Amino acid sequence: CYSRMYWMTGNDVYRQHVFALGDFFLLHHPPSQADELRLDDHGCEVVNGLSEAYYIASKTDPEKLKAWQPEMHRMLDRILEVARDENGLLFSLFNPKTGEVKSQDRTDNWGYNYNAFLVVADIDGVEKYRDAVTFVLTNLPKNKEYLWENGSSDGYADSLEGGINLINRMPIPEAIDWAEF
Repeated sequence: CYSRMYWMTGNDVYRQHVFALGDFFLLHHPPSQADELRLDDHGCEVVNGLSEAYYIASKTDPEKLKAWQPEMHRMLDRILEVARDENGLLFSLFNPKTGEVKSQDRTDNWGYNYNAFLVVADIDGVEKYRDAVTFVLTNLPKNKEYLWENGSSDGYADSLEGGINLINRMPIPEAIDWAEF
């Protein structure tokens, strides 16, 4: 919320709050070293929120960006390494330190998480992050019958909303077909 308030108002107080949170997670309590990283509702806000902080740093503070870059990449790399299924969908909960997937459920917030990958790909030119998004979007038709949150309307809405957000940036035909299903 602070990052969005910063962009809406230009008030540097919001940027300072964003940077305090970014420092907390990316310098002092790295997600890649946590016992749990939730990629579902609210957990996805950590990953995506850190990408919003990262984006602000890319535009306003190159030194901060440089300081955060190693952990931002470690976190995203670890997610790609152990927290996705064969089609690129993300598991809801995993242990970044051990690689243990603690929930085989796929998060309906996969799109919000992958938004962070696109942000970092755009800033740092890391093609494997863009490729990961392309991969999941291309494979979405294989998941048309997946029961998001055991078939809840909120689960479907979150999945579709996150997917549409990515499709807006990467209009991959398979993903568009999936969204129109």
